[in-house]
Amino acid sequence: MGVYFYHSTTTKLMNGGNEKMVYKYKNKKIKKEAIINNPSDYVLLVRPSMIRDLKSMNNKDGNLIYSMWSGYKEQPKTKEFIDLFISNNFNVIDMHTSGHADVETLQEYANAINPKMIIPIHTNNKKDYKSIFDQTVLELDDNQKYTI
Repeated sequence: MGVYFYHSTTTKLMNGGNEKMVYKYKNKKIKKEAIINNPSDYVLLVRPSMIRDLKSMNNKDGNLIYSMWSGYKEQPKTKEFIDLFISNNFNVIDMHTSGHADVETLQEYANAINPKMIIPIHTNNKKDYKSIFDQTVLELDDNQKYTI
């Protein structure tokens, strides 16, 4: 597995004082030219904020798996994003995932990857995590920053 450094994300990290995060993955870097020259060798996680890079790659004839809520498709940025793929002869496949898993599935996943730490996000029950998981749990307040 490698990392493609999208321009907007990398710029935000570098300008936000998070250079260490960028440099941490420099040995895993995938260059844009590699993706352009061999697109069938790659699967990319993409989102509308990455459109600048995607336009510059100008890849054709692929698949876009759209896994977000269908209502977002009506928003201008998401529409432009999807239209880019359609204009480049991509198949757009709708496969919504809710992003919500039951407790048993979360436990199984945590045990499988055995993280050093779990940080609950997007939950109303973060205090319950310490009794649910065997791993270390770090509770953060909303908007609290955590630096590695």
